Amino acid sequence: MNQTDNNKILINLTNLTHSVGYGCSIVSILSLSGIKAMPSSKKETTIFRQWAMLHCLSAQYQETQTIHQRLSNEHLIEVHENTVLRDLKLLESAGLPLERTDTKPINWRIKKEWQDKIGGMTDAEALMIVLAAKHLQQALPATLTTTLQDLLVLAQKNLNAKHQQKDNHHAKWLDKIRVIPSQQPQLVPHIKADIQAVLTEALLNNQPVSAVYKGCELAKLSPLAVIVRGHVLYLAATRDDETEVKHFALHRFESVKLLYGEVFNQPDNFDVDVLLAQGWGDFQENINQKMIRLECWCDWDLKNHLVELPLTKKQWIDFANPANGRYVLKAALPYTWQLLQWLLSQGSKIEVIKPVWLREKLHQEIQAMLKNYHT
Repeated sequence: MNQTDNNKILINLTNLTHSVGYGCSIVSILSLSGIKAMPSSKKETTIFRQWAMLHCLSAQYQETQTIHQRLSNEHLIEVHENTVLRDLKLLESAGLPLERTDTKPINWRIKKEWQDKIGGMTDAEALMIVLAAKHLQQALPATLTTTLQDLLVLAQKNLNAKHQQKDNHHAKWLDKIRVIPSQQPQLVPHIKADIQAVLTEALLNNQPVSAVYKGCELAKLSPLAVIVRGHVLYLAATRDDETEVKHFALHRFESVKLLYGEVFNQPDNFDVDVLLAQGWGDFQENINQKMIRLECWCDWDLKNHLVELPLTKKQWIDFANPANGRYVLKAALPYTWQLLQWLLSQGSKIEVIKPVWLREKLHQEIQAMLKNYHT
């Protein structure tokens, strides 16, 4: 590609950027550029890469190396770091609002006054980003944290700026909705940012790590998946050369280091959904029965609640023959840790009849609880 082609690309990119705004997606910019699918030609690849690069920038300074890593992790673009540096300098010389430090390593950012522009983000997209940041942030990989925060700033500005518009329902929706947890809320355990970043990189690249976990040194962990339960994130991983998959709470890691130069092959038969269904860890209790036929007595209040919110599609309640204000409930469903906790949480509202082993298990748990309150 000659210098004339480069200049044309930069002019097109600059014009499109100023016309549609920084918030516009890569897919949108490619469409406006006349590229209908993933880039195939060298020219299209350059436009795709440079627009992705702009999306990696924020109002905070970042090293060229960091931008290079984000291109790989977030946009699956594999180029040499020198290519990234050359592109950034070309974008800067073309008039895009970039700033860089004079010291080495060079740090880059979008000029703050331009970062504050909202263009290219619809009200619906802004609303989804704000809600996602509140309720889904834990499930996102650490590599997207900066991107989410940048988008959140833009989205919040978008909604705030349009909040007073009479017919703007998206902007006003945040005032109309609140999400209340169904269980006692707990404080989110702190996970060190550097630990989460290293584990994210290890997960995405199948790289083993060494770690210190609750004071114990782990020479080699091969991360396979992350499970989110409530506010706690768990890492599914194998130790050393073992095949057994174990779980580790992310907030209990004291340090984590990548084992550079090493890559592991994920087990062919590994499937996190199958693992959970089989009762792995303490996420579900493995009792050698995938499905059970639950039969209970439940009181009037719980009966009404289960009519509105059934335990399963295969649920039946005998409305015709109540006994002492209680109703027979029958349901076919999997036996899980969550079901056990739910049955215990209902207290005197429910009495399990069958299966007998489950009734006995609940009896033992309740007897143990009574000992704590014995006077």
